[in-house]
Amino acid sequence: MSNSWLSTGWFTMAIALELCDRINVYGMVPPDFCREPYHPSVPYHYYEPSGSDECTMYISHERGRRGSHHRFITEKRVFASWARTFNIHFYQPDWSPGPLAANRTANATRTT
Repeated sequence: MSNSWLSTGWFTMAIALELCDRINVYGMVPPDFCREPYHPSVPYHYYEPSGSDECTMYISHERGRRGSHHRFITEKRVFASWARTFNIHFYQPDWSPGPLAANRTANATRTT
């Protein structure tokens, strides 16, 4: 309905979960990277250094209601969630998912 589709990164991560005991991910920023007030400007495509900024593209895709979109930020949140359960590590930039929020844990406890 939203005309969004999963990225190649999504499929790669899903396959890696099936095949690998440990997954090292390089070059993936954390889900809240674009919320940081002074995040570095990074080109969306490495081969277009003067092209669109990565965060501009991520936010426009995440909020897009028309046309085709990837939900990159949502995917990164899912990957962070998976990393709490599976042996997934993020490098360059180095980051790790924080603990689940207390209210999410409480809600999950109530529903189980």
